Amino acid sequence: MELPNWFAETLTTEAFLSRIQSDEYLNFVYEVQGEVVGYLALKGNSHLYHLFVSESYQGKGISRCLWSHAITKCIAEIYTLRSSLFAVPIYKKFGFKVVGEAGEKDGIGFQPMELRV
Repeated sequence: MELPNWFAETLTTEAFLSRIQSDEYLNFVYEVQGEVVGYLALKGNSHLYHLFVSESYQGKGISRCLWSHAITKCIAEIYTLRSSLFAVPIYKKFGFKVVGEAGEKDGIGFQPMELRV
């Protein structure tokens, strides 16, 4: 499946550099032997914008490690995200709850979720 432009544009090198340079985002990476294998971006200190783990490193606790670290640096009462439908079970393990109806934009399904601390 080809990604819609609006989503693909968030994955370009330029978009990553823009987020890293922006005061609006906090970015965290997980490295293994100098290779970035995980990435997390929080927008506005409380909205989980992106969380990616390289396929060969999935299931090893890297996303949990990134998330646990991020919330020690970004204290909020409520964290929000728009999860891919595939990732809902992972976020539920982090304590997120489904809020509202699942949606779809240009073929990409998403589920609004939040975590109240």
